[in-house]
Amino acid sequence: MAGVGEPFLRAGTANLIGHFLTNPAIKNDINELKSILKGARYFPVNNMHPSRYGEYPYYDIETGNIEYLHEK
Repeated sequence: MAGVGEPFLRAGTANLIGHFLTNPAIKNDINELKSILKGARYFPVNNMHPSRYGEYPYYDIETGNIEYLHEK
């Protein structure tokens, strides 16, 4: 199995690197990456409406859940 896993891992890594090098990053991708590197936990969800209480949906990276928070 060890002989099979190494070429598979190399091919997967090459495909992943090739994907990132051929597809240009857009401004939102770069801003999201900056936020992750700075330690941001919540990211806004743009395709959901605010709750009836005026709370906006955010994706929590640590729990993987959508949470409604008041904007500051």
